[in-house]
Amino acid sequence: MPALQKCQLKDMSPTDLAWLSGWLEGEGCFSTLPNNGRKFIRVCTGSTDLDTIQKAMEITGIGTLTKRKPGKSNKQYLWMWTVCAKADARALLETLLPHMGIRRSARMRELLEWADA
Repeated sequence: MPALQKCQLKDMSPTDLAWLSGWLEGEGCFSTLPNNGRKFIRVCTGSTDLDTIQKAMEITGIGTLTKRKPGKSNKQYLWMWTVCAKADARALLETLLPHMGIRRSARMRELLEWADA
């Protein structure tokens, strides 16, 4: 049996949780990431504003930061914040769920059920 992964998600202040929920409601992507038969939930978002991505990482304590080269129509780099570590992604969804709109909440529940199947 594989070792259980410890969640690294920080406790967030109500203000930080509200900020993160609002930002991910508008700019977040909630998807699956199948990998060699294992199931992962992926939460990601991007911004040309590095400080925004850094704030998400700082208040949650989780995720990875990547930098993408600008496309032809955009001269700015795109910064991506991704959370796909199983325990962290699950904890993040469960924390955000009560604060999200109807469509996002439904997608989050679907992902949590998918990961449990």
